[in-house]
Amino acid sequence: MEWQSATLTKLAKKSVRAAAALISVMLLLSAAHAGAAEVPTNVIANGGFENDLTGWTRSDTAAQTAWSNTSNPKTGTFAFNWWHNAGFSVTVSQTVTGLPEGKYSLSGYSQGGGGESVSRLFAETDGAKQTADFRNIGYLQWIETTIPAINVTSGTVTVGFEITGSAGNWGSIDDFTLIRVGDIDAEPAAIVSILPVTAETLIHDEPQLPTVVTAVYSDGNRAQLPVEWDAADPGQYDAIGSFVIEGTVEGDTELRAQATIGVQYRNFDVNQDSFIDAGDLAVISYYMGVSPHSLDEAAGAADLNNDGSLTVDDLTLLTDELLAQE
Repeated sequence: MEWQSATLTKLAKKSVRAAAALISVMLLLSAAHAGAAEVPTNVIANGGFENDLTGWTRSDTAAQTAWSNTSNPKTGTFAFNWWHNAGFSVTVSQTVTGLPEGKYSLSGYSQGGGGESVSRLFAETDGAKQTADFRNIGYLQWIETTIPAINVTSGTVTVGFEITGSAGNWGSIDDFTLIRVGDIDAEPAAIVSILPVTAETLIHDEPQLPTVVTAVYSDGNRAQLPVEWDAADPGQYDAIGSFVIEGTVEGDTELRAQATIGVQYRNFDVNQDSFIDAGDLAVISYYMGVSPHSLDEAAGAADLNNDGSLTVDDLTLLTDELLAQE
């Protein structure tokens, strides 16, 4: 009986050791699974333009901005290129539906020569549009642009990019991603500032101001919001100098938009030869005494004080400028 008891004792110890080993393995596997990061799901279709423009909608003013097979994608074989030999505007967008409520991050990579008047990523949902400007610094210098916190509550968001450029502006964009990064914050981000606007106008001309301004939020995001500007007093743009107009911003904010407007004479280089000299005086003298609106563009350019006629006052302005240069 003693040998049987000893045998049972050995078996029991082996069983305990085996169970302990099994538990250790299970704990290690559980920890590894818990520590493994989930790969975020990109909900953009064809984000790298590998399948032409499938999933995307393009509207533009120049056929040369069309997607093309390119030798300079960031990854894969293709990217969206833009270029034209005249001024152009192009918008490429994709509407994603059926999204679970949450906070999303949009990003894309761009490279190019820069210089466009508009060059930015955008996301629009629930009536709000957020943007982030590209920063293109050269050929194949790929830079990621991100809108980090897009609150989606309706299940739908439209994302994309928009470019407005001059002749010769060029660039590419590739590798779009839109991923859910978390739940919407209990306290929505607040508008903390409205970026100031600057504009210029000719003396006597009512200034033309943008219909939207850029709002900066407490979470770092930016959005374009409609603005209604206060009426300008004509006396403010009837004299050379600058003045400020405020505006009411649409949205949950009491902050006022501000625009600083510079009032200027017409360009004193009347004949557009890159010099301000006696040649410009000759042009004004030639057209003096006639209405510039009944003649050609050159006559209008000689109306330096923009009062609708060419008189000795325009000649005096240019003479004073020439004397100031001596």
